[in-house]
Amino acid sequence: MDVIQILADKMGFTLETVAIAIPTSIESNYIPLRTNVADVTLTSANAYQIYTEFNHTEFYVTPTFKESTYSGLVNKSMGDPSAFRLFEPLTMELWGAIAGSMFVAAILIVLIDMILSPKRANGTSFKERSLQLVKASYHTWTALLGGEDYEWLTLPARMLRMSLLFIVLICVSTYTANLAAFFNKPSFQIGGPTTLEELRTSSACTLYGSDVMLAPYVGTVASAPPNVSQALGAQIDFCMTGLRSGAYDVLIYDRPILLNYLFSGGDSGYCHSLSDASWISITPDQWSFALRSADGAFGYQLSAGIVILKSMPEYVNLLSKYFYTGRTCAEGEADDTTPVSLQSMLGLFVLAGAFAILAVAIACMQRLFAVYKVRNSSTDVDVDVVDHTASEGDLLRAILAKVERLEKDIKGESATPRAAQPATYGI
Repeated sequence: MDVIQILADKMGFTLETVAIAIPTSIESNYIPLRTNVADVTLTSANAYQIYTEFNHTEFYVTPTFKESTYSGLVNKSMGDPSAFRLFEPLTMELWGAIAGSMFVAAILIVLIDMILSPKRANGTSFKERSLQLVKASYHTWTALLGGEDYEWLTLPARMLRMSLLFIVLICVSTYTANLAAFFNKPSFQIGGPTTLEELRTSSACTLYGSDVMLAPYVGTVASAPPNVSQALGAQIDFCMTGLRSGAYDVLIYDRPILLNYLFSGGDSGYCHSLSDASWISITPDQWSFALRSADGAFGYQLSAGIVILKSMPEYVNLLSKYFYTGRTCAEGEADDTTPVSLQSMLGLFVLAGAFAILAVAIACMQRLFAVYKVRNSSTDVDVDVVDHTASEGDLLRAILAKVERLEKDIKGESATPRAAQPATYGI
């Protein structure tokens, strides 16, 4: 009644409210007018009813002050977080672009080395060049992970390094800025239909026997049987019981009533278990005031007042207060103090463990290969040759080996077969 009260205050007429029985049909809306119990009554109907069922010679209907539609509520539940949320801050396309960039940078490292060292390039076999590419790929990926130890010896290589570090800077900064939010992001599972096509094959529950109006839009429609109380709460409880048990996919009724129920359960209402299917907007209702035709002059003034009121802030406040316009359920955004769960980071430990196991397996294979090569080859195992993609550790080991050999040569001990020395492999 706040609408009529505001109109009364603005237009200067007095208002007295009269309690009447809840209308059971459109025609019963006009009983208070016919019996002179009231001069103005609230009426709600769809456009077809307004222009076909209202007796316009007996009554005057104002313009609508609120348009409402039938909307829906569906189940919402908290799901288990993905074990590989560490990949979610970036799209798969971007992950692919980053991986491709690292591979291209590795190719350019090898290419620059071939251009600047043509003699070494001409004497390098395909197998050696492939191994060099693998080592270069290792260095580009360690640069992305913050552990770069490649020796950038030439100006072209250093320019390539600047390009690589620029990609690393932007990607790592963007990734780490969003990572915590994705780890803490709640996982909701929304039930029910999501499109009109799915709605036509879904089962719905509605209130007060509105099955006929919904039949063209929904696969199957049900409502509370006659033995259920006609009270609004009892009608909603019947449908909610079926919705939560899975008997119905969606609850459909007048949107303001559904929103009132959705937000009525405390601070956040039932937002933790229900989702507003706002995309459902069918069978519109128009809310108007009806007067006797004899009061047409006053009805005209009231109509003008409604048109003016709908352009004022007071009208927006009324929609927000009674019809929950603009209010939505918060999707459970995590704050800075929300702890990160093990489930959301499980993928990190899976990948790290997989790489650790792979590293041990490769070490075992290299050990077996080294033993086999020493036993079945009469030539020395060259452990001193380090290519341009060697890491700092490889370079240091090569230097120490050369120094040790030099000391042995000076002491006359260089006759020791080098094949008996343990072979060292590393990237």
